[in-house]
Amino acid sequence: MNKSEKQSKFSAYKNIIQYHGVINGVRRIVDQFCQNDWYDIKNGTNFSQILSGDQYHGSLESKNSAVMHYQPVYTAAIKKPLQDMVKNQPVVGASSTCFVDLGCGRGKALHIAKSTLQHIIPIGIELNEELLEDAKKNLASVRSYQKDSHSVFVNANVNDVDYNDLLADFDVVIVFNKNSFDKATTDNTLRKIIEASKGKSLFYIYSNPVFEDLFVQHQCVFTMKGWHKNWNTKVFKINEQEL
Repeated sequence: MNKSEKQSKFSAYKNIIQYHGVINGVRRIVDQFCQNDWYDIKNGTNFSQILSGDQYHGSLESKNSAVMHYQPVYTAAIKKPLQDMVKNQPVVGASSTCFVDLGCGRGKALHIAKSTLQHIIPIGIELNEELLEDAKKNLASVRSYQKDSHSVFVNANVNDVDYNDLLADFDVVIVFNKNSFDKATTDNTLRKIIEASKGKSLFYIYSNPVFEDLFVQHQCVFTMKGWHKNWNTKVFKINEQEL
């Protein structure tokens, strides 16, 4: 990390303290470094920043610099559930398994999933074309990806995806959602994915599960809690009668 990058990181950490206060700010900085900055250094990736909501929708006038300078912490919220699924859900070890990230951004969830379960096929769905291109570059740094370069990237709104076609070739479907959408979108995509997954094994990793009531009829097979909402994760095994 050169001098300019170090100064940029220091400025980002300072913004976090100013925006969140000392106690939560320090917690966020520790998580930011351990889960995000160090992850980039170790893997040669670029996940250290996210776009603000205004930038994402095309505006460059966002004033919320604190949000612009760090990304949500969810490395463990993906890796630990996947590790638990491999241990307790034998079907996840099948060769025809895909990992679908709804709103993949720069592809960190895809990178973690592919690094954790080398046999999976990553599928990233992202409306922002620039972020999707970054996701492709970042995913290429996974060592196992060099041997198996098959992946799928869809530049579209998650509501508009043809999930029947997207999931046709897989026996096991793992979906990841970091509470990126409103309730209507979450419900709509869940129903479409369930319909497209008939005859398959379907798991849904839901980080910060705000709309957990949509899953009341499904079995929760994993729960993780932490000090911040992005640490709170549940994995639902979609009931076979729904499929």
